[in-house]
Amino acid sequence: MTPRALHSAAAAAGRAAGALDGARRWRRAGAAAALAVAILAAGCDARRRKADEAAATRAVSREASSGPLTVRLTVDPARLTLAEGLTLTLTTECDEAYDVALPAFGENLEAFIIRDARDADPKLIDSGRIQRARVYTLEPLVSGEYTLRPMTVTFHQRDREAPGAHRLETPEVTVTVTALLPEDIAALDVEDIVGPQEIPRGPLSWLPWSLGGLAVLSALAVVAWRRCRRRRDAVAAARRPAHEIAYDELRALVARDLPAQGLFKEFYRHLSGILRRYIENRFCLQAPERTTEEFLDVLSRDQTLTEPHKALLKAFLVHCDLVKFAEVQPTPAQVQESFDRCRAFIEETRPAAAPPAAAAAGGPAA
Repeated sequence: MTPRALHSAAAAAGRAAGALDGARRWRRAGAAAALAVAILAAGCDARRRKADEAAATRAVSREASSGPLTVRLTVDPARLTLAEGLTLTLTTECDEAYDVALPAFGENLEAFIIRDARDADPKLIDSGRIQRARVYTLEPLVSGEYTLRPMTVTFHQRDREAPGAHRLETPEVTVTVTALLPEDIAALDVEDIVGPQEIPRGPLSWLPWSLGGLAVLSALAVVAWRRCRRRRDAVAAARRPAHEIAYDELRALVARDLPAQGLFKEFYRHLSGILRRYIENRFCLQAPERTTEEFLDVLSRDQTLTEPHKALLKAFLVHCDLVKFAEVQPTPAQVQESFDRCRAFIEETRPAAAPPAAAAAGGPAA
């Protein structure tokens, strides 16, 4: 055999050996992956079984039957701490030819706080039976062992028996409430009380106090200024009789000639305001701040004005409100009549020694 042939044969043998070795490696990798999957599945199944077992030990279920009716009472969990709540589920299953009445709401649950309660919609299950359920969410009041006393479920055959013909009581279920779990108590480590600590002060710690003090001082200054201004205005007003102030305001209102411009609402607003301020200054009756109804109610109980003056004032204010709020369009005669009523009221109620002001004797031009 020639050297070239020998070299080719050796190369072919090497390739065959490499392929065989690669196949072995792939088989080993596949076997390892299959083993890992099997271990993972087994672990998941074990955890699922443990979770199911834990849930089974937490929840307690009791059943009772009578004729066509089966009652199931489930408490989850049956052992809990004061910080936890529990779910109480009452389930009934009965032939669809029967009507079932669940117990009264909250029956025999006085030892718990009812946080929520709901009735599930009835549903048809196997063999023509109807399932009904009521679910309570409860919280314990104090620690201890509670026995859920029986609750009464009534049932009767529809169209054949009277309601409540048959009764079935739920089984008793015991619930244990602890203040803390033993492992929680063992883990408690209460530290000593720390004495008063000084709050560290930053470079701008004084700023909020300064701003607060400035705001308080500003508010006090505004209040003082308003009081001084109110006192000054009151003193200035006291120097002149109320009727003189009203006459000046009437003259100013006539000078504006508002009715001739079609501004009836504005005219009546100013006219009624003049009379209201006069009444307040003259008789100390708070008229400007009150509605017409409120003012007339106060006026009816007050003995300061005579009955004719009360009637005149009522007619005047009611007519003003009709123009201001009810969009009533007054005639020129009504405008003059309202002005005359205002002026007459002032003239008839002014102090006896004060002569009427001639300048206010006119009226608005309509």
